[in-house]
Amino acid sequence: MESKPEEVEKLAPQLIQQAKSEGSSFAGSGVQAISGKELADLMIRLNSQFPNDIGLFVTFFLNYVKLDVGEAMFLKADDIHAYLSGDIIECMASSDNVVRAGFTPKFKDFSVVRTALNSSGSKITFEAIDGPSIVICTQGEGKISIGPKTEEIKEGYVYFVGATAELVIESTGQGEMVTFKAFCELSGKEGSGEKTNGKM
Repeated sequence: MESKPEEVEKLAPQLIQQAKSEGSSFAGSGVQAISGKELADLMIRLNSQFPNDIGLFVTFFLNYVKLDVGEAMFLKADDIHAYLSGDIIECMASSDNVVRAGFTPKFKDFSVVRTALNSSGSKITFEAIDGPSIVICTQGEGKISIGPKTEEIKEGYVYFVGATAELVIESTGQGEMVTFKAFCELSGKEGSGEKTNGKM
């Protein structure tokens, strides 16, 4: 998302040309939520509305959801999202920190959209999941809370987070803090508590 505008303007037309020429085979023929043809059409439409926008590329990292009349969905705080078409009613807590990053004629603040924790006291909370996680810190320092336990975390530290434990990471230093979280959600026999042969 921090790519230089001239790089995006150079690559976006290539992406759109690929969408036009490949049709139903675009992006590996799509995924379960959206077919290759529908994704190709979406790219072409979005580009006509916001030519050469960085959002064209970000789209491939997001979930594509279609809502019928009367349906709703929940987005937790700080979830990046974009409304692509149709009429909606958005209900949210009082806030003055709307940050735009793409598909808008308004100011785009990429530095704020970054997932890095940029200032002392910044905090991010990960809800508990049905599976283990590993957290790696590659820059900065702070505190990590796994359930009721809080420990120091800084560059080079690695933590294991057990299933169903809430995770909170807070920056305490003056510089930027960068962490990565890898996880595996269990399902079927693994997630039901039944004994298995140890394979996941």
